[in-house]
Amino acid sequence: MEVFQEMLTKREEMEEHKIEVKAMEEWKAAFKERKVAIEEEKLRIMGNKVVNKNLEREQKIMFMDTSCLDDQQKAYVSTMRARILAAQMGGFEGGTSNGSNGL
Repeated sequence: MEVFQEMLTKREEMEEHKIEVKAMEEWKAAFKERKVAIEEEKLRIMGNKVVNKNLEREQKIMFMDTSCLDDQQKAYVSTMRARILAAQMGGFEGGTSNGSNGL
């Protein structure tokens, strides 16, 4: 009878351990999902910062006073303005250029 009781106790301990392991695995999976969500949010925020920085650069170029610039500088600003307008007319995300035009 005592052997049977020991076996029953061992079995209960094993079941409890299985439950604990399963709970730990579920916790780890939830933690990993949350970590991935946080990383995705970080990437989204970084992307927004890049877009905002490009918008700021474009605004500076679009509204720059060219009266004090030499002819080459004026030509550069004019070219950049044309590129910015073309990007906006082309429907790039948020009306901004993608930064590959030297901005």
